[in-house]
Amino acid sequence: MFAALLIAMTVATGVAGCALSCPAALLEGVLTRHGDELVVAQNDGSFDRVDWAHSHHRVVERDGTLVVVDWLGVVQAREGDFVRLGGGEAQTGVWGICGLFEVASPPP
Repeated sequence: MFAALLIAMTVATGVAGCALSCPAALLEGVLTRHGDELVVAQNDGSFDRVDWAHSHHRVVERDGTLVVVDWLGVVQAREGDFVRLGGGEAQTGVWGICGLFEVASPPP
C-alpha cells in the first residue's frame, strides 16, 4: 500500500517524468504579471512565457497578486520574486519547467 502511494505521489509531482528526460537549460528573472499570465521578465524588458502545468504548478490570483501554487495549492512563488527555473522550451516560445524551481536573490 505504501509503495503504491509513493509511486502515485512521485508521478503526480512530476519527478518521474523529469528523471527520464529533462532539458538542462536555466531561465532566470523576475515573475511579472502580463495580462492574466505570470511571466519571467528580463532586465532588457523582454519576458519569457512559462508553461506552469508542465511542472504540475498553476497560477492563481490571491489578494490581487498572481502566485504560483503547487498541486496541493501551496504558494511556491509570487509576483516580484526572482526565480531560477530549470527546463527548456516546451513549445515554441514557451518555457517548460523541469527540475530546478527556485526562488532566489537576484545576482548582484
